[in-house]
Amino acid sequence: MKAQGHGEVVDCRIEDSKMMALLSTVMKVPELANPEFEQCRVEFTMANSVLSTPMVSLKGQAMQLTGEGTLNLVSSKLDYDMELALAEELLAKIPAQQLRAAFEKRDDGLSVVAFKVFGTTEAPQTDLMS
Repeated sequence: MKAQGHGEVVDCRIEDSKMMALLSTVMKVPELANPEFEQCRVEFTMANSVLSTPMVSLKGQAMQLTGEGTLNLVSSKLDYDMELALAEELLAKIPAQQLRAAFEKRDDGLSVVAFKVFGTTEAPQTDLMS
């Protein structure tokens, strides 16, 4: 199968996502587990059982998650480069000073950190702790 397309959802909420649960656990901020966004956009192509998403954009006032990557639909293997942007009130909830220090302030007032997501959809991993 081959496919390509894009999608956009307004006022969306992510629930029961293992990746969001991972971010919440690593950052020790429960609000990251089931976030709400004003706009969720994705562009994708699919070929040879690989779903490529050259653009993922989840934007809310307190949190933004953007990036690109691939998902192997046979093995469930993930390979994503992401950026997480947090408003000051969420950033302040991260208890680990070393992790908070990894974020850089942007012109829009949010603080951002780049990270990778890899592993599988059932057991995602991240390089955020390193």
